[in-house]
Amino acid sequence: MGERVDALLATAAERLAARRTRRDALRDGGTLAFGAALLGTDAIPDVFNTGGPPRHASWRDKAYGMGEVGVCYTPMRIVATEPAVEKLGASGVIVRKGPSFDAEPAPRNDGRLAIVPVGRHIGRQSTRRAPGPGCRPAPVRPMAGGWAWGYPADDVVTNKSGWVPVVAGGVRYLVHDEGYGSDPGDAEQWVCGPNHKDFDCRSEASKPYCGYNCTGGDRSGLRYTGRMRRVLASGHGEPRDSGEEYYLRYAASSTAFSYLAPGDLVFELGLKQALSYGPNLVDWSFVEVREGRFTPAGTRGFCLKDAFLPERKRLKRPGLR
Repeated sequence: MGERVDALLATAAERLAARRTRRDALRDGGTLAFGAALLGTDAIPDVFNTGGPPRHASWRDKAYGMGEVGVCYTPMRIVATEPAVEKLGASGVIVRKGPSFDAEPAPRNDGRLAIVPVGRHIGRQSTRRAPGPGCRPAPVRPMAGGWAWGYPADDVVTNKSGWVPVVAGGVRYLVHDEGYGSDPGDAEQWVCGPNHKDFDCRSEASKPYCGYNCTGGDRSGLRYTGRMRRVLASGHGEPRDSGEEYYLRYAASSTAFSYLAPGDLVFELGLKQALSYGPNLVDWSFVEVREGRFTPAGTRGFCLKDAFLPERKRLKRPGLR
């Protein structure tokens, strides 16, 4: 009964907030057409919704707690150089916001390109927590048109999650490297993911090394809001427009799995307080994407509420204070 009431409340609030017109519908059609052109017909089929609008049990559906995320990473080695990097006189592949060479790069915090050189590694992300007890390693996320979402390993001077080409245009850029970590010259024994908090899909032994804790879900403090919101630009361009507030995450203060972009339209379902930039307690928005440049409509996740605030009102990351 409670979930049914939740669903009715969400639907009613959404109708009041959206007030869609025929012009809105035509505009949305144009946005979706652009998304299909950018991402191709095989647009991000893993954690995202396909086959029409999703049916959710309640407004809380897919609002995970940190203990319900449980992703792991598999090491992959870069073996070829993409054309854009070759023109720069460098080697390797660029980390991008979408699974396409046409998608924008996800630059480092200093504005330089996030490039994973040939011979270095990226941890390919798994799907969300495997079913059953024990937080077992989950399968790798399926590729999107030959691209994989990952996080640069510790032998790479960048920390931006994003999409990298595995096989694109008939060229293989990445191969799985099951032996990573076994050589004394390797940067780390395991690939642990962002902030050294996830774990390596290859072994349970990676969990204590990476600091991973297997816990249950926690959605406490999540309160319903129900309003349409537009993602705002920082006003400073890159790299600010690729900051922490533009990640879409499985849980508040947790692992990223996609990018939001300035101009995206989302329906904010709720707010929850959690940590960001260390000890800072801030608001996280639980949203459903309605129009997204890099994320298909219907996708749900958490982002910093700062994504909807003017830059002057946002909590600045430590390097900008």
